Amino acid sequence: MSSTKKFIFKFKRDDGMSLTSVYDEYAIDKCVFGDLKGNKSNIFDFLTESSVDNMNDLMDDSYDRIDVDYIPTRWSTIDGNEEEASIFLYTFIQRMGRDPQKVEEYDGSYYSKISLWDMKHMVF
Repeated sequence: MSSTKKFIFKFKRDDGMSLTSVYDEYAIDKCVFGDLKGNKSNIFDFLTESSVDNMNDLMDDSYDRIDVDYIPTRWSTIDGNEEEASIFLYTFIQRMGRDPQKVEEYDGSYYSKISLWDMKHMVF
């Protein structure tokens, strides 16, 4: 198995609430963020139809069917809509990510601001 790539994602709300999470991509996983290198300024720098399909598959594979915590999102809903794409990515990272460690290096980073209006679409 090759070394693990680590990507850090930071989402911040207008009221100061934030989520910082790390996604580990293993060689045995489907390639989700294979092209994420350095800091990306736009979600569509790395989120593609293929990665959205893979992310939906990963969430479906881990769905425990006990509670409603996963709704698949079509690429047609996300394509060109940064707000919807951010909500989808936030949901994926919240579900599949982990808390970052204090001393850890990352292969890629993504930062996004999510408005309070967007957060109404989230289910906690």
